[in-house]
Amino acid sequence: MRRALGIDIGGTAVKAGRLGPDGAIEARVEKPSPAREGPEVMVALLAEVVRELGAAASPRSFGPADPAGIAAGPCPVGIGCAGLVDPWRGVVLTSPNLPGWTQEVPLADLVARATGTRPELFNDANAFVLAETRLGAGRGAATVVGITLGTGVGGGLVLDGKLWIGRHGAAGEIGHMPVIIDGPPCACGGRGCLEALIGTRAILDRYRSLSGAFGVAETSREWTGGEPLTVRGLARRAGEGEGAAVATFGETGRILGLALAGLTQLLDPDLFVLGGGISRSAALFLPAVRAALGEAVMLPTAMQPRVEAATLGPDAGWIGAARAAAEGPAG
Repeated sequence: MRRALGIDIGGTAVKAGRLGPDGAIEARVEKPSPAREGPEVMVALLAEVVRELGAAASPRSFGPADPAGIAAGPCPVGIGCAGLVDPWRGVVLTSPNLPGWTQEVPLADLVARATGTRPELFNDANAFVLAETRLGAGRGAATVVGITLGTGVGGGLVLDGKLWIGRHGAAGEIGHMPVIIDGPPCACGGRGCLEALIGTRAILDRYRSLSGAFGVAETSREWTGGEPLTVRGLARRAGEGEGAAVATFGETGRILGLALAGLTQLLDPDLFVLGGGISRSAALFLPAVRAALGEAVMLPTAMQPRVEAATLGPDAGWIGAARAAAEGPAG
């Protein structure tokens, strides 16, 4: 593998780093995301990150521990971005969870003009699943489905060892699979999508609807520890045994497990890897996910795919973008 840079664009942070030829992390950086300020401000930040990490820097920029070979020329740069992307043109087609990105953004060309290095563009969940397959929970597996759980629900596919993005680069958009006809509205403009059922907003709404039956005071449904209620706060409540919170994670896990059962019937994967912010609470809903999956698929228990939490944490997105850029075009 060649040395490569990877960048993960998020709504709250931009995470980036440089991988060496052996796949080891040589440098990393994290900066507040200017996603709400629009693509132009984001491009300026991305250019700063590329220069800082040394796409064409001298070795002295990084100290004596870095291989002198870094000065040989620009290394490939991969960018992972939430939303629907066209990796061949380097265009963000639409990104429902990045405010202000309401039309096609030629991100690769804009970054190329700002840095002199044209990056490869990938959906962030595709980058995530490639990283986890190569270096994380899916290491050694041939067919892996990655799912990122947070404000949005993303997905990516590695089939027979290769990242699979489909004809238009849109394969793996698991969060926008319709699950319930005329279900709750989704950020993509559809209704009843998986994201609308198990994303952050859906989990908190589920808690509010369940909490009354468990005797949770109305004011407590919106606040925890003096702060607005979050999934992390809800996880603390579940860990303390609050019935409504426990039931919320259980029902969320059941819905996800049924969705994974459908994907199992279609793809027969080795493994599902769950990442994203909500996956930090995986211990609260993984048993329900596995139970629902096991009950719904036709495969015998011994042949059913594993469901595991991701292991690379917040580095997975940029590591996957770097690996994808170094490995070349996806299938």
